[in-house]
Amino acid sequence: MRAEIRQIHFDLNDRERVAIKSEHDFRVEVDLIVGPQGQLGGNDYIIYVCSPAWLASQPKPILGRFLLIVESFNEEEIEAILKALVAEYSAETWPELGQKLARFMEWEFEDYQEMNAESLNRR
Repeated sequence: MRAEIRQIHFDLNDRERVAIKSEHDFRVEVDLIVGPQGQLGGNDYIIYVCSPAWLASQPKPILGRFLLIVESFNEEEIEAILKALVAEYSAETWPELGQKLARFMEWEFEDYQEMNAESLNRR
């Protein structure tokens, strides 16, 4: 089984989720819906995308989980990177695949002990 991104959302108007000083100095929260390729449903994921300049301006230390670092803010390039990352992973079941994707994106079911088809098809 492989995953695919169904939706990618850059909420550029939410000040708590976005800090853009310039094309090369930014941090953006990106919301995704990812599901099994060729099937209905999906789960919510979040990844934070930032530039080296934004990282350099932050107090130290910085924890890097769920963080994608790119040189400049370009939505199309970021989408392409995320789609390529997601396409690299496979597993026998959706819960196993979801856990693999949760290594680099925040998954809504990360600490959930049991996942069933009903939770996958809630959308």
